Amino acid sequence: MLPHRSARDDLVRLGRSIRSGLTDRERRVLRSIALEVPANADLGKHRQRFMALRREAGRALFRYWVDAGELREDLDVDVAAAMFLSPPAHGPCTSTISD
Repeated sequence: MLPHRSARDDLVRLGRSIRSGLTDRERRVLRSIALEVPANADLGKHRQRFMALRREAGRALFRYWVDAGELREDLDVDVAAAMFLSPPAHGPCTSTISD
């Protein structure tokens, strides 16, 4: 659960949890699953459900801060969540987020 002290704090926490919330072993397992998804419809359904829940959590976070007035009222929360939560096309982020 995010503390909702500020949009920045929540987004930094969310970004860190996405980037570093997994062990190396867990990352390897998830990569293996991702490689298997095209050949396994059941895994594909589970991945879609997981990603849908993750995107909805991101949209809810952006909506919260729009409603609180900390983010612009005209922010497209769907696009913001997609940009923030989608995996990078070039591979995982390895840089650190500075405070």
